[in-house]
Amino acid sequence: MRKRTAVLVAVLTLSWLILPMLAQAQTAPPQGLSAHQAIELALEHSASIKEARLNLELAQLELEAAQATAYVPSISLNLTPPTLSQAGFSGGLRGSVGAQLSLPWGTKSSLSGTLGLQWDEDGGGLTPMSWGLSFSQELDLSRLETPTGPIASRRSALLDAQWAWAQTQQNVIVTALQQFGGLLSDKVAVDQAQAALKSAQDQISVAQSQVDAGQAGQSDLLDARLGVLEAQIALSKTQQTYATDKASFARELLGTQGDFDPQPLDLALGRLQTASRAILAEETIPDLAIMNTTQVRNAQDAVASAQDALTSAKTSALPTLSVQASAGNTGWSVGVGIAFDLFAPDREINVKIAQAQLDLAQEKQDAAKDSVRNTILSQRATLESALQSVARITIEQEKWRLEEAVNETKLKAGLLSTEDWDSFQAQKAAFLATVEQTKTSLLVAYLTYCNSLGVQANWEDWIR
Repeated sequence: MRKRTAVLVAVLTLSWLILPMLAQAQTAPPQGLSAHQAIELALEHSASIKEARLNLELAQLELEAAQATAYVPSISLNLTPPTLSQAGFSGGLRGSVGAQLSLPWGTKSSLSGTLGLQWDEDGGGLTPMSWGLSFSQELDLSRLETPTGPIASRRSALLDAQWAWAQTQQNVIVTALQQFGGLLSDKVAVDQAQAALKSAQDQISVAQSQVDAGQAGQSDLLDARLGVLEAQIALSKTQQTYATDKASFARELLGTQGDFDPQPLDLALGRLQTASRAILAEETIPDLAIMNTTQVRNAQDAVASAQDALTSAKTSALPTLSVQASAGNTGWSVGVGIAFDLFAPDREINVKIAQAQLDLAQEKQDAAKDSVRNTILSQRATLESALQSVARITIEQEKWRLEEAVNETKLKAGLLSTEDWDSFQAQKAAFLATVEQTKTSLLVAYLTYCNSLGVQANWEDWIR
């Protein structure tokens, strides 16, 4: 009996200690999340940024490998042990060391050297057995204007990877800002829906008092109750939208499943407006802003390749010169060669094909430039529109405040129906829900336009 009592007391004690903690954990408000924290988490979690960073590292390594192949010789070592036969081991330990280097001269160049060594068992150590040097040079006169392929292509690939990495970061920042601004709008919509529900509930009390005083009928009371139900439905919808958007934001951008409370965006709005006006004052689009994009650079590379192909087609009848020289312990030798096509029946048509391909590549390059220019102009128009929308916020807020005062006076005087008042409040709530999104859109438009112009703009400078 005493044991049961002790166990019961222990259970009750634990319940008294644990249950309040569980209740507190269940009712604890979600942790606040600022826009600054959200962007940093999105940058850390983004798989596209990690992929772009790895592509950048890979491009850098590939360029270093191409440079090493062009300027650093490769060294080889070959060892031959003594030969075993019926008479036993014969011969000593022999080996050779070789080095080869591909030189970036002309069309194709190569320099190599070998040194044969033998181990002297009588105590003489390593003694030279043979040596040799060789050089070969090929000069294709039809390809003199063709740049060094591997290194040039690797450098271009590195520039593309750097641009892609920067653009990926910018895209993640812009996406995080846009969606965070949407969450703030959802949060305002929930607050407005809660205020509308409270107002509808207050209307029931007013309607009930009027019914009791004989100033209103049961239909007015039913209308008030219907208004409460409609406000509850509207609140449920806004809460569901808010919760869905938050869960999607946390899962896709932050890489978490936890709940959070988005904090108001502390934006340096005045400085941002000034900076936006300053950059819009420069109406000329810099040529580098168009030429440095991947789209135009790819088109330029295609034009350069087409020009090389046309040059090769026109000069295909020129000969290829070659020189081979070697020297070693057995002597030296030098040889030259010349080779060319006496007649090629498709030479003229190949020139026409290469010319047509060059014309096509140039047309695509012009189209790429126009496309990039139009994109930049569209982003400029977006920034102008966002700047005007932010400038109208103060005027629109004053307009809604005055209109609310007028309508409230009409409602008290019986000149405005309850339905019209509710409609006005809904319109006002819709406007208030877009204010934070409008401010965020200005920052997004500014960062996007600066990025398209190649102007350095740090998002941290505008979010306090």
